[in-house]
Amino acid sequence: TVTSKQLTFTLPDGTRQTPADVRMALASGAAAGGSFAFGELELRPLVAISAHLPIPESIRRDIARYDPRGTLRNGAAEWKGDIDAMSRYSVKTEFRGLAVAAHDGMPGASNLAGTLDANDRDGRLHIETQAATFTLPKLFADPIAFDTLRGDVAWQRDGNESQLQFKDVAFANGDAAGTTTGSWRPRAGGFGDVDIRAQLSRVN
Repeated sequence: TVTSKQLTFTLPDGTRQTPADVRMALASGAAAGGSFAFGELELRPLVAISAHLPIPESIRRDIARYDPRGTLRNGAAEWKGDIDAMSRYSVKTEFRGLAVAAHDGMPGASNLAGTLDANDRDGRLHIETQAATFTLPKLFADPIAFDTLRGDVAWQRDGNESQLQFKDVAFANGDAAGTTTGSWRPRAGGFGDVDIRAQLSRVN
Protein backbone atom coordinates (compact mmCIF):
# COMPACT_ATOMS: atom_id res chain seq x y z
CA THR A 1 0.00 0.00 0.00
CA VAL A 2 1.26 3.45 -0.95
CA THR A 3 -0.17 6.57 0.70
CA SER A 4 0.73 10.16 -0.13
CA LYS A 5 -0.40 13.32 1.62
CA GLN A 6 -0.68 16.54 -0.37
CA LEU A 7 0.93 15.08 -3.50
CA THR A 8 1.61 17.74 -6.13
CA PHE A 9 3.71 18.31 -9.23
CA THR A 10 4.19 21.02 -11.85
CA LEU A 11 4.58 20.45 -15.60
CA PRO A 12 7.06 22.37 -17.77
CA ASP A 13 4.24 24.55 -19.14
CA GLY A 14 3.32 25.61 -15.61
CA THR A 15 0.27 23.34 -15.24
CA ARG A 16 0.13 22.25 -11.60
CA GLN A 17 -1.58 19.35 -9.88
CA THR A 18 -3.24 20.77 -6.79
CA PRO A 19 -2.09 19.05 -3.55
CA ALA A 20 -3.95 15.75 -3.27
CA ASP A 21 -4.20 12.92 -0.75
CA VAL A 22 -3.96 9.59 -2.59
CA ARG A 23 -3.82 5.93 -1.57
CA MET A 24 -3.03 2.93 -3.78
CA ALA A 25 -2.93 -0.78 -2.93
CA LEU A 26 -1.84 -3.56 -5.30
CA ALA A 27 -1.94 -7.34 -5.02
CA SER A 28 -0.41 -9.97 -7.34
CA GLY A 29 -0.75 -13.68 -7.96
CA ALA A 30 -4.08 -15.47 -7.54
CA ALA A 31 -5.52 -12.44 -5.68
CA ALA A 32 -4.34 -9.90 -8.27
CA GLY A 33 -6.15 -6.60 -8.09
CA GLY A 34 -5.95 -3.23 -6.45
CA SER A 35 -7.58 -0.07 -5.27
CA PHE A 36 -7.02 3.66 -5.65
CA ALA A 37 -8.57 6.47 -3.64
CA PHE A 38 -8.09 10.24 -3.67
CA GLY A 39 -9.43 13.44 -2.24
CA GLU A 40 -9.16 15.73 -5.27
CA LEU A 41 -7.41 15.40 -8.63
CA GLU A 42 -7.07 17.72 -11.60
CA LEU A 43 -7.40 15.79 -14.86
CA ARG A 44 -5.32 18.03 -17.14
CA PRO A 45 -1.96 17.34 -15.44
CA LEU A 46 -2.73 13.61 -15.25
CA VAL A 47 -3.61 13.51 -18.96
CA ALA A 48 -0.26 15.13 -19.73
CA ILE A 49 1.65 12.35 -17.93
CA SER A 50 -0.70 9.47 -18.85
CA ALA A 51 1.97 7.83 -21.05
CA HIS A 52 3.99 7.20 -17.87
CA LEU A 53 1.17 6.01 -15.58
CA PRO A 54 0.60 2.29 -14.78
CA ILE A 55 -2.72 2.03 -16.64
CA PRO A 56 -3.97 -0.32 -19.38
CA GLU A 57 -3.04 0.65 -22.94
CA SER A 58 -6.73 0.75 -23.89
CA ILE A 59 -7.38 3.43 -21.27
CA ARG A 60 -4.30 5.35 -22.41
CA ARG A 61 -5.71 5.37 -25.97
CA ASP A 62 -9.10 6.58 -24.74
CA ILE A 63 -7.43 9.39 -22.81
CA ALA A 64 -5.69 10.52 -26.00
CA ARG A 65 -8.97 10.36 -27.96
CA TYR A 66 -11.27 12.14 -25.53
CA ASP A 67 -8.79 14.51 -23.79
CA PRO A 68 -10.68 14.67 -20.44
CA ARG A 69 -10.37 17.82 -18.34
CA GLY A 70 -11.86 19.01 -15.07
CA THR A 71 -11.67 18.15 -11.38
CA LEU A 72 -12.48 14.86 -9.63
CA ARG A 73 -13.25 14.71 -5.91
CA ASN A 74 -13.73 11.97 -3.29
CA GLY A 75 -12.88 9.23 -5.77
CA ALA A 76 -12.40 5.49 -5.26
CA ALA A 77 -11.66 2.70 -7.72
CA GLU A 78 -11.21 -1.04 -7.24
CA TRP A 79 -10.36 -3.82 -9.70
CA LYS A 80 -9.83 -7.56 -9.87
CA GLY A 81 -7.11 -9.11 -12.01
CA ASP A 82 -3.96 -7.63 -13.51
CA ILE A 83 -4.37 -3.97 -14.41
CA ASP A 84 -3.89 -4.76 -18.12
CA ALA A 85 -6.59 -7.47 -18.01
CA MET A 86 -9.13 -6.50 -15.37
CA SER A 87 -11.94 -9.01 -14.87
CA ARG A 88 -14.02 -6.67 -12.67
CA TYR A 89 -13.82 -3.01 -11.72
CA SER A 90 -15.80 -0.28 -10.01
CA VAL A 91 -15.31 3.48 -9.75
CA LYS A 92 -17.06 6.26 -7.85
CA THR A 93 -16.29 9.97 -7.93
CA GLU A 94 -17.68 13.47 -7.89
CA PHE A 95 -16.73 15.79 -10.74
CA ARG A 96 -16.94 19.44 -11.72
CA GLY A 97 -15.87 21.37 -14.79
CA LEU A 98 -15.66 18.05 -16.62
CA ALA A 99 -15.05 18.15 -20.37
CA VAL A 100 -14.47 15.44 -22.99
CA ALA A 101 -13.84 15.84 -26.71
CA ALA A 102 -16.18 14.40 -29.34
CA HIS A 103 -14.53 11.52 -31.21
CA ASP A 104 -15.55 8.92 -33.77
CA GLY A 105 -19.28 9.52 -33.42
CA MET A 106 -19.24 9.78 -29.63
CA PRO A 107 -20.58 13.07 -28.24
CA GLY A 108 -18.43 15.64 -26.47
CA ALA A 109 -19.31 17.86 -23.51
CA SER A 110 -17.90 20.66 -21.40
CA ASN A 111 -18.45 22.12 -17.92
CA LEU A 112 -20.33 19.18 -16.44
CA ALA A 113 -20.79 18.68 -12.70
CA GLY A 114 -22.22 15.71 -10.81
CA THR A 115 -21.39 12.20 -9.63
CA LEU A 116 -20.36 8.91 -11.25
CA ASP A 117 -20.95 5.36 -9.94
CA ALA A 118 -19.93 2.71 -12.46
CA ASN A 119 -18.56 -0.81 -12.85
CA ASP A 120 -17.77 -3.26 -15.64
CA ARG A 121 -21.47 -4.13 -16.09
CA ASP A 122 -23.43 -0.90 -15.61
CA GLY A 123 -23.28 2.59 -14.25
CA ARG A 124 -25.10 5.74 -13.26
CA LEU A 125 -24.26 9.38 -13.90
CA HIS A 126 -26.03 12.16 -12.02
CA ILE A 127 -25.65 15.57 -13.64
CA GLU A 128 -26.50 18.87 -11.97
CA THR A 129 -24.73 21.68 -13.76
CA GLN A 130 -24.93 25.14 -15.27
CA ALA A 131 -23.54 26.58 -18.52
CA ALA A 132 -22.84 23.16 -20.03
CA THR A 133 -22.25 22.46 -23.72
CA PHE A 134 -22.73 19.27 -25.74
CA THR A 135 -21.24 18.50 -29.13
CA LEU A 136 -23.00 15.86 -31.26
CA PRO A 137 -21.32 16.06 -34.68
CA LYS A 138 -23.36 13.19 -36.13
CA LEU A 139 -26.64 14.98 -35.35
CA PHE A 140 -26.03 18.74 -35.13
CA ALA A 141 -23.57 21.01 -36.90
CA ASP A 142 -23.19 23.35 -33.91
CA PRO A 143 -22.72 22.65 -30.18
CA ILE A 144 -25.82 22.78 -27.96
CA ALA A 145 -25.56 25.03 -24.90
CA PHE A 146 -27.63 24.65 -21.72
CA ASP A 147 -28.07 27.26 -19.00
CA THR A 148 -29.06 24.48 -16.57
CA LEU A 149 -29.06 20.70 -16.85
CA ARG A 150 -30.12 18.18 -14.21
CA GLY A 151 -30.91 14.47 -14.32
CA ASP A 152 -29.70 10.89 -14.29
CA VAL A 153 -28.16 8.78 -17.03
CA ALA A 154 -27.75 5.00 -16.67
CA TRP A 155 -26.12 2.40 -18.91
CA GLN A 156 -25.71 -1.36 -19.17
CA ARG A 157 -23.17 -3.51 -20.98
CA ASP A 158 -23.71 -7.07 -22.18
CA GLY A 159 -20.69 -8.37 -24.05
CA ASN A 160 -20.09 -6.03 -26.98
CA GLU A 161 -23.56 -4.51 -26.71
CA SER A 162 -24.34 -1.44 -24.63
CA GLN A 163 -27.32 0.81 -24.01
CA LEU A 164 -27.66 4.21 -22.40
CA GLN A 165 -30.91 5.43 -20.87
CA PHE A 166 -31.96 8.78 -19.44
CA LYS A 167 -35.23 9.77 -17.79
CA ASP A 168 -36.74 13.12 -16.81
CA VAL A 169 -33.57 15.06 -17.56
CA ALA A 170 -34.49 18.73 -17.00
CA PHE A 171 -32.89 21.35 -19.24
CA ALA A 172 -33.14 25.04 -20.01
CA ASN A 173 -31.42 27.45 -22.38
CA GLY A 174 -32.27 30.60 -24.28
CA ASP A 175 -34.46 28.72 -26.76
CA ALA A 176 -36.44 26.26 -24.64
CA ALA A 177 -36.95 24.53 -21.28
CA GLY A 178 -38.40 21.14 -20.41
CA THR A 179 -37.58 17.52 -19.70
CA THR A 180 -36.44 14.67 -21.89
CA THR A 181 -36.46 10.87 -21.68
CA GLY A 182 -34.89 8.38 -24.04
CA SER A 183 -32.25 5.83 -24.89
CA TRP A 184 -29.22 5.41 -27.10
CA ARG A 185 -27.75 2.15 -28.37
CA PRO A 186 -24.34 2.75 -30.01
CA ARG A 187 -23.50 0.89 -33.21
CA ALA A 188 -20.08 0.22 -34.69
CA GLY A 189 -19.27 2.61 -37.53
CA GLY A 190 -22.08 5.05 -36.75
CA PHE A 191 -23.94 7.01 -34.10
CA GLY A 192 -26.34 4.13 -33.36
CA ASP A 193 -30.05 3.96 -32.53
CA VAL A 194 -31.56 6.94 -30.69
CA ASP A 195 -35.02 7.28 -29.13
CA ILE A 196 -35.64 10.70 -27.56
CA ARG A 197 -38.91 12.13 -26.24
CA ALA A 198 -39.11 15.68 -24.92
CA GLN A 199 -41.78 17.64 -23.06
CA LEU A 200 -41.35 21.38 -23.36
CA SER A 201 -42.50 23.87 -20.73
CA ARG A 202 -41.18 26.90 -22.61
CA VAL A 203 -40.30 27.68 -26.22
CA ASN A 204 -38.90 31.05 -27.33
